[in-house]
Amino acid sequence: MAESKFDALVRADTQLSRSFIAAVAAVLASLFWTLFIAGPQPPGSMSTTTMVLLAIQLAAYLWYAVAAGAAAKILGDAGWKYAAWIVAAPFLAQLPIPIVSTLIAVSPLSIKFLLGSQLQAAIRQEGFAGIHESVG
Repeated sequence: MAESKFDALVRADTQLSRSFIAAVAAVLASLFWTLFIAGPQPPGSMSTTTMVLLAIQLAAYLWYAVAAGAAAKILGDAGWKYAAWIVAAPFLAQLPIPIVSTLIAVSPLSIKFLLGSQLQAAIRQEGFAGIHESVG
């Protein structure tokens, strides 16, 4: 049996929310480690913990990019734009512009609110359509 549009929207919203939470947690863990726990490192070196946290952050961002792309596709938009920005932003944030690079690094997280509100509106619309079909 094919998945209804309502079910697809709910699934996309759930995946987007879960991957968003994972991405935020990974960013916060990396920041917490870097700012409060890790000691000074010689230039050009990274601790094993730092590398593991960066790998987790990259994995969370990739999961988030896939979920955002799928959500945009369900909403009828091109998902590649969202996925590309989510993946590119952490690398662009390495540019040595202090405040701007931080804003670029966390900007993909705002996509959750953009797509999330669209998904919620579509879920409500599909839910009401299903109610009207069952009554009529």
